[in-house]
Amino acid sequence: MKNQNKKENGKHKNIKGKNGKSKDMLIPTDADDILLGGNKSEVIKGGLGNDKISGRNGKDTLYGEAGNDELTGGNGNDILVGMTAIPAAPSPAGTTPTVPTPAPEVDILIGGNGKDTFVLGQAGMAFYTSAADADYAVIKDFKQADRIQLSGLPTSYTVGATATGAGIYMSKVDPTTGAQSSELIAVLEGVNATSVNLSARNFVFV
Repeated sequence: MKNQNKKENGKHKNIKGKNGKSKDMLIPTDADDILLGGNKSEVIKGGLGNDKISGRNGKDTLYGEAGNDELTGGNGNDILVGMTAIPAAPSPAGTTPTVPTPAPEVDILIGGNGKDTFVLGQAGMAFYTSAADADYAVIKDFKQADRIQLSGLPTSYTVGATATGAGIYMSKVDPTTGAQSSELIAVLEGVNATSVNLSARNFVFV
């Protein structure tokens, strides 16, 4: 695995996985990193900055984290997570946990070969919801064999046409005014909106 960085190098750890197979983890810098995987199954995190991460071969898990990142899975069944998963803050018993709102960003996700999973949300938190249509993920090569993970229920989402492909929108309600709005979550580049079925197997809701 290589770390090509204009300012400084990250730290490289080898972590032994199951069945004698090695898994690598690359800990990045706070700069704009170029992180390249190898032939193993790797976990690569971008950290701060606008990073370019490529898993290349193997079943990789790529985290862009903060910044406008470009993730490329390469060969293998990869998992691509553009944003940082922020845990809910502790809250008193009987109250709803508060999840911090991340900064807006636009990430480019390229699965490559294999059955890839694009993570656009986690349980209790949808990603790309902090700046209307100014933050979203661009999925460059969505295929029928791929999966998209979304937070919440299918009824919270709609699909509509954008200038470059099918847009996935999440319905939001302002807690103060009760006004409803639609938040762009992702664009499936080159995909016709009429061909996207949120009830299909390649959409997973958590």
